[in-house]
Amino acid sequence: MLFSILILIFFSKNCNSQERVYKLEKIIFKKVNDFRVSKGLSRVKWNNKVYDAAYHHALYISERGVQVSHYEIKSVYDKENFVEMERAQDRIKHYYHKNAWGVECITGINFVWYKGDLEKIAEWTVNAWINSPDHRKGLLFKSPSGTSLKFGAVSVLKVTDSCEWARPVLVLVN
Repeated sequence: MLFSILILIFFSKNCNSQERVYKLEKIIFKKVNDFRVSKGLSRVKWNNKVYDAAYHHALYISERGVQVSHYEIKSVYDKENFVEMERAQDRIKHYYHKNAWGVECITGINFVWYKGDLEKIAEWTVNAWINSPDHRKGLLFKSPSGTSLKFGAVSVLKVTDSCEWARPVLVLVN
């Protein structure tokens, strides 16, 4: 019985805090750009306002119990008392520019998988997006009118509980 209680405590534990993994953000961003260039597209430039959109969503989805799916979430208030907007387009317009549009890619990672090797974690993250048809389409987006993605950012907030996990958020905008 004591063992069952300990397991329950372990898996129901709330995250202690989030820690920005700046170096991993930059490695992922470079790998995304390398992939885009390999497909004949231009590199996107890092933009701090776009980072705000990625960061705020990463902060929200790094809470235990928040489910991530391709379906839209309802607007809710999070721990910093800002509204988590339902759609990626709403977040992009709010944090970057009211007339902007763009794409968002999210995945889940565990730092234990690769013993904290940031290069391997970044490779796995970008490959997960490349191997997902919808995410790949977003990474390579170019409109029929020739408009392409120009700016972007990645937010990685490592949750420093017993699991050492994160949900990287990539945002690319026009």
